[in-house]
Amino acid sequence: MLGGTAPPIVPSPGFADRLRALFDEAWRRARRRRLLVAGALIAAMGVAVGLSVALGDRPPVPEAPVVPAPAALALPKDPGMGVACREANSVACDRIGIAVWLDSVPQRLVATVDGRSVALRDAHIVCGRERSCPRLYQGELQPAGLLDGALKVTPDEGRYRWFGRHPVAGTLTITATYRDGSRAVATRRVPLNPGWG
Repeated sequence: MLGGTAPPIVPSPGFADRLRALFDEAWRRARRRRLLVAGALIAAMGVAVGLSVALGDRPPVPEAPVVPAPAALALPKDPGMGVACREANSVACDRIGIAVWLDSVPQRLVATVDGRSVALRDAHIVCGRERSCPRLYQGELQPAGLLDGALKVTPDEGRYRWFGRHPVAGTLTITATYRDGSRAVATRRVPLNPGWG
């Protein structure tokens, strides 16, 4: 057959079907391999993430600065608390006045009763040159808990009139913060007076 043309190749009957079946099987195998590889990659990533979380693969949390425990606050006189509603002997306004005397001068002074706090202010009372006296700090706390809290009073007359016949006392915590950042704290059980001022 030199110089001649080759006879045409004639596929046998069913050859195209066998060829198509062969390619279909190859595509199914390739798809299965791709799915297995993708599944393995997803599983590996899940394991890696799980291990990093479990082993604490996070940036370290900086430690909080050590704050020294507050010192004991010296109180030269016992603190005072009294009902401070405009109407005498009424507890309807649920307000109390708080008075604290100190020999020191804090930058900030806070009084707390039953988790409720108020900043106290210097009353600027001066005793004179011949004698020294502690500084008076005052503040009003509202709501104070006269109707529903730790200072709840039992009225002596009507719904809101209280003359002090049923005594009430509360735990008063005083926190002084000084310019250098130091703090001092005092806690006292203080009787509540039916009047203020």
